[in-house]
Amino acid sequence: MVQVTEKAAVKAREVLQRMGAPEAAVRVLVNLKGCNCSRYRMAVDPQVRPEDRVVEVGGVRFVADPQAAELLVGAVLDYHEENGDGGFVIQPPVEADHDGGCGCGAH
Repeated sequence: MVQVTEKAAVKAREVLQRMGAPEAAVRVLVNLKGCNCSRYRMAVDPQVRPEDRVVEVGGVRFVADPQAAELLVGAVLDYHEENGDGGFVIQPPVEADHDGGCGCGAH
């Protein structure tokens, strides 16, 4: 399952509170593209399913289904800010990190 930085947990908690859903979980989704390149997304999810993998950091639950959790092993979820703009980023696991692109055309 993905590692979550404290900074990402703090920002996620702020987002959940602004949305009026402080008890909801943050679902991390993985879409495979082309030759096993991954695209990552996040969504607010009010339900945690029994089969979900859960990581709790700073009082925030980050969840993924078993398939996504396996693909997220070694990945890091962080929050970056620069020049007043910020956003969540997922650094893929080293094994999945390609040398600038896979060339499969699915991106």
